[in-house]
Amino acid sequence: MEPNELAEWEAYHSLEPFGSPADDDRSSIVSALLWYANYKGDLPEFFDRDPEETARLKAKAEAAISLEDKFDAFFGPIAVEAVEPPVA
Repeated sequence: MEPNELAEWEAYHSLEPFGSPADDDRSSIVSALLWYANYKGDLPEFFDRDPEETARLKAKAEAAISLEDKFDAFFGPIAVEAVEPPVA
């Protein structure tokens, strides 16, 4: 294959991906569509190319501390009471 032809295929791949990862994504979309059309509930993971990475990201998301929790941890010792303004 000549370099020019390879460059054309690379340009085409950037516009319309092909190969196993792209086919897996397309199959996953079709599987999800069929699942939601016929069943209620959570969608199972049909295609997971990297289960270790998925598990790592899931654990990271579960361990993440929300911004509200960070504020509570920082300002927790400071007690501020709401005072209503006097009625005129």
